[in-house]
Amino acid sequence: MSKATKQIDLKKYGLAHEANGDVRADVFVRKMDLLLKGLRASDQQVNGQKTLDYLIKDLQYGSAYSSKAEF
Repeated sequence: MSKATKQIDLKKYGLAHEANGDVRADVFVRKMDLLLKGLRASDQQVNGQKTLDYLIKDLQYGSAYSSKAEF
């Protein structure tokens, strides 16, 4: 597998009853944990070992929004 950087954009939307579209921290962390577990399992399956690291870049202060995620 190529070591070239790949980029994806992620955004977790808040529920309608939460003010200003805020996202509860426990929901954000749980969803991110599921995503990372899936990415790690895929990496292991395809490459036979852990070969990728995952970075959250440009995480906005006071927000669950990041304009960039790289692996």
